[in-house]
Amino acid sequence: MKKERVMLGSDLLLSLTNHWVVIAVAITVTGAFKYDTPHFGLWLALWGLPVYFYMTRAKVHNFYLFFLSQFLPLVVACSAGVSLGIKLIWIVITLFYMITSIKIRLTEFASEFMMHPAVAVVMIGGGYLLDGLYLKLGWSNYYTTLIFVYLVFYFIYYFVNQYLVFITVNRNTASNIPEREIFASGMKQTIFCVFGSVIFMLLSTNVEWMAYIMNLLKKGLVVLLKVMVYFFNLEKSDPEIIASEQSSGGGGGLPFMEATDPHPFWVFLEKVAMAAVFVGIIAVIILGIIKGYQFLRHNFRTVSKNKLKEITGNQDIRESCEVEKRTGEERGWFSFLNNAEKVRKMYRKRILKNKLVIAGNVSDEELGFFTAKECCDKISADCLKAMYEKARYSNESVTSEDVRAVKNAEKAARQQP
Repeated sequence: MKKERVMLGSDLLLSLTNHWVVIAVAITVTGAFKYDTPHFGLWLALWGLPVYFYMTRAKVHNFYLFFLSQFLPLVVACSAGVSLGIKLIWIVITLFYMITSIKIRLTEFASEFMMHPAVAVVMIGGGYLLDGLYLKLGWSNYYTTLIFVYLVFYFIYYFVNQYLVFITVNRNTASNIPEREIFASGMKQTIFCVFGSVIFMLLSTNVEWMAYIMNLLKKGLVVLLKVMVYFFNLEKSDPEIIASEQSSGGGGGLPFMEATDPHPFWVFLEKVAMAAVFVGIIAVIILGIIKGYQFLRHNFRTVSKNKLKEITGNQDIRESCEVEKRTGEERGWFSFLNNAEKVRKMYRKRILKNKLVIAGNVSDEELGFFTAKECCDKISADCLKAMYEKARYSNESVTSEDVRAVKNAEKAARQQP
């Protein structure tokens, strides 16, 4: 499986996931303008805007054609034959996507951001509350559907993004990675779990749907009981029962049971059913206890101190380009004056500046998985690597001469053509 196609799918999923929140905001503003319908179809059709802007950013390289392509959807929105309020909402959405697209194209290493799911759910839920408390338009089903569809897209995007991080990190260390098999198996499980959970939540939030399903189950149970009565009624030949069958329309109808003592067969069947349920509950409890004990026993490990040291010593320690979090006792208020911190700051600045040369167009998170040796060897920064490893891993303190040596090396590197 080509990584480029998966990256394209990930970027499109990101844009489309954010668009569900845009639809919720558009529906809320439409209700505030006192329209009778939410124009859900129109806002859903604007799903093509993020796809269009993404494709133009990726395919159009000419300066004038790029800006012309960015303003084209705005012209379409202004010339649309819809009411003034709907046209204003359409124009605002188009402007939002257009400005975001131009900013991404003109900013180095920039990409579209993923809205945090908590923020997205709060925004969609806010529209739900406004509709229920103030607008009272009865559009709650739209907001509920948008929340669940957003969650489906978000979790699928999250899996694809984590898959790309995994492949990027392990491609240089593993000789053969079954990328297609990993993606297929993970995507199947993700889709099954996500859609199953969303369908269950969607049904549980709508009482009418649950009542309809329970009514179907009730009718099925009644039919089953009628069949059982027909085949197992030992007193079927009783003249009173035959007369009641005829009076009820004959043939297909069944008699109404009188409020008398039940037949011994039904009493026995009830006892058997209760015993089966009781035995089933006890069996499930015992099985759960046994499985839990086996799980704890299987995963319990006793690691000696020597073994723990051995494991710790063999770990691949990698430096992240982000500032590490330390306690106040370790760093203090004036930690930036420390020589070791000066070296590490110069290292981070040099690595982030040469990110394209070191790892290509990757995120800062993925860049954090590269070691100092891997980074510095690609940009020929031997002095920086030696001093950084001394500041990062060695127990020796970094002197002012070390900091001066790194500064001179960096100055010489900047002067090179």
